[in-house]
Amino acid sequence: MHASLSHALSKQFLALPVIDLIVLAFFLFCWLFYEPMLKRLGKERNVINTDMTVIRRRWMAEMTVREIALLDGQLLGHAINSASFFASSNLILIAAAAGVLFGGDSALKSIEGLAVLAPASTLVFQIKLGVVLVALARGLLDFIWAIRQMNYCLAAIGATPMWSPRAVLDEYAEATGAILNPALSAFNAG
Repeated sequence: MHASLSHALSKQFLALPVIDLIVLAFFLFCWLFYEPMLKRLGKERNVINTDMTVIRRRWMAEMTVREIALLDGQLLGHAINSASFFASSNLILIAAAAGVLFGGDSALKSIEGLAVLAPASTLVFQIKLGVVLVALARGLLDFIWAIRQMNYCLAAIGATPMWSPRAVLDEYAEATGAILNPALSAFNAG
């Protein structure tokens, strides 16, 4: 029974309009290769993501010599609030898309009347909505991971050693920057 179900689904999937298959393949290609392409381009100069990595490390170096790191905590708190906003927005969109996708025929029929949707079969619509749902879920996970890492960075800012030798402060700034950069990269990925 399982083999016949998977055969039926693959047969229906291959019956999708060619343009939908092309767009799906293009979306998957962009989704899978966008970040590696940015990393490859980032090895060159004058790429904003590479420049921001340097700026954030410099920020952490300046943070170690300030008497009060309150400003640094507030700036990072703003980034956490932004990530939280996008995460909660993603969660609302996930709930809406899942409600339509798993809400049965009544949910699908209520959407069919919208003028912005091109006429398509139920399967095509479900596949499109499923792709959107997966992309939103991935973004939500990136935002959650970014928030967690930024909280680690806040702890590191709060634990900044005061009146330590310059070599210790430089080492600490480098370690804190190594926490901050992946956190904000995860935020960008979301």
